[in-house]
Amino acid sequence: MSESRDTGAEAAAIGPIKATLVVITYGQEDLVDAAVDAALAQDYHPLEIVFSDDVSPDATFERLKARQAAYSGPHDFRVRQNAQNLGIVGNLCAAAEASSGDLIIVGAGDDLPATNRVSALVAAYEAGRDVMCLYSDVWETDQSGERIGRRTRRVPGTLEAAVRKTAFVLGASAAYDRRVFSEFGPIRDRVQSEDIVLYLRALILGRVAHIEEPLVSWQISPSAWKGTETDRIKRTGEKNGRLRALAYRQAEEDYRTYCTAKEIAPERAVLRALRAQIAECEGFAQLTRGRVGAFAAGALSHPQKAVANLRALRRYLRLRKK
Repeated sequence: MSESRDTGAEAAAIGPIKATLVVITYGQEDLVDAAVDAALAQDYHPLEIVFSDDVSPDATFERLKARQAAYSGPHDFRVRQNAQNLGIVGNLCAAAEASSGDLIIVGAGDDLPATNRVSALVAAYEAGRDVMCLYSDVWETDQSGERIGRRTRRVPGTLEAAVRKTAFVLGASAAYDRRVFSEFGPIRDRVQSEDIVLYLRALILGRVAHIEEPLVSWQISPSAWKGTETDRIKRTGEKNGRLRALAYRQAEEDYRTYCTAKEIAPERAVLRALRAQIAECEGFAQLTRGRVGAFAAGALSHPQKAVANLRALRRYLRLRKK
């Protein structure tokens, strides 16, 4: 499954790729100046820069507006704020809708892009036919900005393999063809992370490309978790169980929407993989929340559910050993 795009001489005849750097912010008044500096230092032109604030409780938005008012450089520097708090996914989608770029490069207020981040992503985007998502290596940094190490992630290039391996692209390193947002309906409100959903949308539409160069300094937040062992397990189950199941339900909806629009039959192997992931994630969430009866009833309801719950049980036992 792929969508064609002009490349090479055809693209050159049309003109340079219109790129948008989207930076989402919330409660980062002490960090946004550095984020603005890094965005404005990008060496690619023409570049649209959209800072999107999610109704910060501090002076983040006011600081952004002041920086915008003082800017007179070559980039199209825009600042917006949502009418109400939308969460990470909602803020990103609202910013993408408000942008005009063909390629949407994603960032956050606490991450710093290299000066050549946009130009490197655009070059790979132009060179690769049917590329719908690009991602790079990142530098992991601590709260002071000191580098901890380099993170390299490799993800499958087919939809079925990506679902089966629970793969996703790190959002802080990613860029997407505009159609990853526009070809599908809105992402459900309860989905709290875009990493899985947008990566799988890109594979539905075309290909994913990797750049083996750290193009972002990605700040690792220190663990603030001080609860009991039971609380830790419940929190992990919420993140990697219930919320991940919601992301895969969104992916199944997206896949069916695409196939219906294109009047093609969905691949059974992909649907099976999606349903297996949903069942496993829901089973894992049940175990971490102590809902053993519901977990056992699910295992007895269908052979495929039993297999999924067995995988969920193995994940749960590994979690308990940590």
